[in-house]
Amino acid sequence: MGIAVEWVLILSIIYSPTLQQIFMTAPLQPLQLLTLLICPPLVLIADEGSKRFIRRLIAVAFENPIFH
Repeated sequence: MGIAVEWVLILSIIYSPTLQQIFMTAPLQPLQLLTLLICPPLVLIADEGSKRFIRRLIAVAFENPIFH
């Protein structure tokens, strides 16, 4: 529910003529909207991948007999 309200507010600020004047915004171009749809999942995937890599690196380090 909170995310939906946030989207409504953001879209209102960007596309409502009255709010555009108050916040000095302009409508987004289609390429910009596409970028906003593509980039967040890429960042999420990269973040989860780095977490997985670090977990495996730590697991390998503690399996090594030198650390026992």
